[in-house]
Amino acid sequence: FFSRVRRSNKIMQPTATPRRRRGSLLTSYYGGTTDASGAPAEASVDPLDDMNIDTDGFNAPKYVGSLLQYKSLEQLVGRGNSMVSEIKSLDSDMQMLVYENYSKFISATDTIQEMKERVDGMEGAMKALEDNFGYISRASEAVSSSFSARRGELERLNTVKKTLKKLQFLMDLPARLQDCIAEGELALAVRCHAKAVKIMAAAGKHAAGFDGIRSECEQIMARLSSSLHERLEDESLPPDALCETVWLLLRLGGREDSLLPTFLERRRKALTTAINAFTPAVGADAAADAA
Repeated sequence: FFSRVRRSNKIMQPTATPRRRRGSLLTSYYGGTTDASGAPAEASVDPLDDMNIDTDGFNAPKYVGSLLQYKSLEQLVGRGNSMVSEIKSLDSDMQMLVYENYSKFISATDTIQEMKERVDGMEGAMKALEDNFGYISRASEAVSSSFSARRGELERLNTVKKTLKKLQFLMDLPARLQDCIAEGELALAVRCHAKAVKIMAAAGKHAAGFDGIRSECEQIMARLSSSLHERLEDESLPPDALCETVWLLLRLGGREDSLLPTFLERRRKALTTAINAFTPAVGADAAADAA
């Protein structure tokens, strides 16, 4: 009987409210005090006390003998009834705790089973994905092998394509230069001519076949240079047009030691003219202020 009470008392780890209730019951049974919440007050327990049911050295015969010696029959019956009630309460709490843990165990089992089913499905998907990657890898290797055999030919064809584009550019150059000059795109004409000069210089001895195109382009650019020199002599040329004209002449091979002094002299004259035109107005304003 007492071992059952002790075992129930050790196994149970209830929540705060049942603990206080059982603590109150056990305190009333064994004696002692409780705090304001109904829980047993903290007290030191002697592990060698053989009359304390919570110790390992509890002596049940001695405890029963003490009750029979010092308690009346009515008190013994009351104590027996109270202990039976406490045992039932502890059994009920134990069953509730087992039920709660069992429910959690069932829930955990269901969760694990669901996870296992999902993992099984993922294994199939991962296997399919692995097969797809293997197929892609094999296809990539096949394509790479196919192109590696033709890479040299593709590079050669690409070089031929670039060469043909350059040849086409040279063939169309005279007409393009004339169109640019006619439309006033002088800077574009100069850039196209400079690009053609680089192409023919890179061709070296193979550029002899383009002597006719070179001669025609040089004549066109010579006429453009002559036209730019005539425009440079125009004293009424705006500053922007003057800068563009000098830049184009320099790109066409004009002499820097003659073009830059001309440019600076023209700009000096324009600045002097502007200052002279502005001075009388300043003097008039000063005279007006003095008056």
